[in-house]
Amino acid sequence: MTRMQKITVKCENCGHVFSGIAYASINTWMDPKLTHEFLKEGLFLTCPKCGRKYILKGKVMISARNGMKMVENRLDFDVKKEILEEIGVFDQKGRIIGFFSESEKSTTNDLKKLHPPPK
Repeated sequence: MTRMQKITVKCENCGHVFSGIAYASINTWMDPKLTHEFLKEGLFLTCPKCGRKYILKGKVMISARNGMKMVENRLDFDVKKEILEEIGVFDQKGRIIGFFSESEKSTTNDLKKLHPPPK
């Protein structure tokens, strides 16, 4: 399960104090959108007053179908992608595997046809 906590930050740019969510872990197949954000830009907070972005420091526990790994949030895209590939985050076409991949959707639909829900 994706784990998060609320944190408070004082903007170094404008002095505004604001709260945001910091993620301690990401379950990649339950939250592929967050996984994409982590991979692409890293996890960050944005000051609502001036718009300055703060990349969060530290490691995030990445949980995927083939294992878990602590991954530094500030790593470059290519380095993070290589680590995520090791633990099975992507399908053969390089897409992030969500809770239901295309093959699982068809399997689930087939199961529904074989065992329709009671009416």
